[in-house]
Amino acid sequence: MKVSTQIMRIALLCFSFLLYAQIAEAQQKNVAHVVQGGETLYSLARLHHTTIDKILSINPGLTVESLQAGQTILLPTGGTAGSPTTHVVSKGDTMWNIAKRYNITVDELVAVNPAMRQEDYKLKKGSVINIPTSTTAGNGPTQAAAPVSKTVGIAFLLPMKATGIEGERSVEFYRGFLMAADKVRGNGRDINIYTYNEDADQSTVATILNKLRAQKPDVIIGPVYPTHFTEVANFAKEQQIRMIVPFSSKAWQVHTTPQLCLLNTPTKYQQIFTADLFLKSFKIRNAVFMHINNANEQSFTQQLKARLNATGVTTTIYNLDAPLTQLKSACAKNKQTVIVPDSSDPAVLRQILYKIKLFKAQYPKYKVSLFGYPTWLEHEEALREDLCAVDTYIYTNTFYNPYSHGITEFNAQYKAWFNADPLDVTPRMGLLGHDLACHLLQGLFTYGKNFTTQRAGTGMLQSNMHFAATEVGGGLVNNSVSFIHYKSDKTIEQIQSR
Repeated sequence: MKVSTQIMRIALLCFSFLLYAQIAEAQQKNVAHVVQGGETLYSLARLHHTTIDKILSINPGLTVESLQAGQTILLPTGGTAGSPTTHVVSKGDTMWNIAKRYNITVDELVAVNPAMRQEDYKLKKGSVINIPTSTTAGNGPTQAAAPVSKTVGIAFLLPMKATGIEGERSVEFYRGFLMAADKVRGNGRDINIYTYNEDADQSTVATILNKLRAQKPDVIIGPVYPTHFTEVANFAKEQQIRMIVPFSSKAWQVHTTPQLCLLNTPTKYQQIFTADLFLKSFKIRNAVFMHINNANEQSFTQQLKARLNATGVTTTIYNLDAPLTQLKSACAKNKQTVIVPDSSDPAVLRQILYKIKLFKAQYPKYKVSLFGYPTWLEHEEALREDLCAVDTYIYTNTFYNPYSHGITEFNAQYKAWFNADPLDVTPRMGLLGHDLACHLLQGLFTYGKNFTTQRAGTGMLQSNMHFAATEVGGGLVNNSVSFIHYKSDKTIEQIQSR
């Protein structure tokens, strides 16, 4: 309805032939690359028009965590991948006008030029920089942008009639979107919203997609059920319609469908984006990785440790139950040391806070900070004083601050519109829908179909949304991450990625 996504000699001979063929192929299609400081598998994959999995497949033993500056690895240059476009810097060039000239965003330009992340970086006349090739970038300077439509169509495919929390979350997400849409609509802009209930039954999806074929929306928000991802993704690819999966982070179709966007960032990408912001935010010489028995975040800490070592930061392993004197020897006096535990278990958090508070009291000249995980935010109200006492930073994609004027106003308006209070869940579903609408609608009206690669939208309350490509031929993931800083003066600040 319309209411406004597999005899010994023979085996040995066969093996030798295959090995020879693989070596020959590698010699023909792969080139050696010396890893530069700040480069990641993500940025290398984008620059060389390939995938992270492909790079790993031709570099036995290489992992995301083991990549280090100065290391020589192979990068693929065969297949459809071409040589990266380069640009010779001229007098007067800025990152902004170069990005505009090649029809890319500044974020995309920085992603393939790691040196640009340095605070003192300056463009120098005559220097050569990389220009990414993406779905939005051409092979040269662009012509004037086409006019942007004043009418956009959004189709919802959500289980809004489902019973229990599944349906409740979908309804609240939808309501939040409508609230923001009401603010964006007007001044000659119109929004057509097509709403369809998603049943768990597979057979109903085809009927809905036939209707959407005629309605031709700009964006499909949904589905929620993983059994429907492939069918809707194929439709979105065929029809060139943007598809946003709002809740799941495990839609593998994002690797094969350029039109697909994941609002909930997959773990491996969230780790990369968090490490990027960590390196940008902390100018430190020391980091201590606190080990806890039955740790559940070793994948994250191993990657972060490798990234820090690559940039010259000294890292030390400290066991939670070890004496404070060992922690003291790992820290730098009068210089900031960041402590990163390898467990996000809230039950262990109190022990960590107690240990660091004890250390700070016994060794006041040592400046230490704690770095932790999104799940801690669910307990921040009870632990806020201790979080501030140890100078804590928590990374997250969403942050609900009940004391902010914007959120207070949203909650009151939600109750007035729907005669109900928002669900007490993380993230807040109504705000998630609201913020997606702010990014999506304002982006569509300003940039048209290229809205996902832009820092579009204002007025977001819980999520500062932005999307980045996963790989050539793949879709996009939300790469917005921020650090919630509980400062020793008992104030809280949000440090956002840019």
